[in-house]
Amino acid sequence: MYCLESMSPCDLVILALLLALAVCDNQDANTLNVLGNFIVAVGSLVLIWAAQKEYLDSRKESNRTACC
Repeated sequence: MYCLESMSPCDLVILALLLALAVCDNQDANTLNVLGNFIVAVGSLVLIWAAQKEYLDSRKESNRTACC
């Protein structure tokens, strides 16, 4: 994932645009709705995972500094 992390915001937008154009070309509305909802669901789950990981890491760090 380093490749995505090192890209500029403009480059990420262009990459997302190109992927969307490639995927959406010649698809009907029902297929696009299913695909779009699936992508949103995956994104939501990734954000939940990251938020919980960050929370648990910060709790672990707080407990480590409180003990010493």
